[in-house]
Amino acid sequence: MAKRQVYNLLDKTFQTKADFTNFFKTILNKYELNVAIDNTDLHYISELLKRHPEYDKKIGSGIQEIVIKLDGKWYKTRCFHIIRTDGTQTDFSYLHCINNDTSREPIKMFKASARSAVEEQIRSYFLDYISQNEDSNGNIICQKSQTKIHKKKRRC
Repeated sequence: MAKRQVYNLLDKTFQTKADFTNFFKTILNKYELNVAIDNTDLHYISELLKRHPEYDKKIGSGIQEIVIKLDGKWYKTRCFHIIRTDGTQTDFSYLHCINNDTSREPIKMFKASARSAVEEQIRSYFLDYISQNEDSNGNIICQKSQTKIHKKKRRC
């Protein structure tokens, strides 16, 4: 049986990956959207960011502040958004920092790349389908099952 990994970050120790993940998830969810995190949380998030596989690219000229925003692709998921000292911005996944994607298996990396390559076409098709099949209540009929999908249950 593999030895349980303990996660250390600055003055905190987490006995499980779930505890480590939940610590950052709590920070992500405790702020309103478009609000910068406070200095205490910035301290921990900045340290976690050092584990990101593209750390240098993410911080660029340096971190001015980190703001909670919705992701830039689907606008559904909260994420940490870096405002750099030169005014440029980018988001990052705290899960990528925790899981450190540089250690992923090659087949997983290929699958992620393949999904990324067609992501825009899938999104475009989905949005076109919605615009052509939406009823007056904002519901659509599923192309495969022919069941009505209520507006509140859709993702995009």
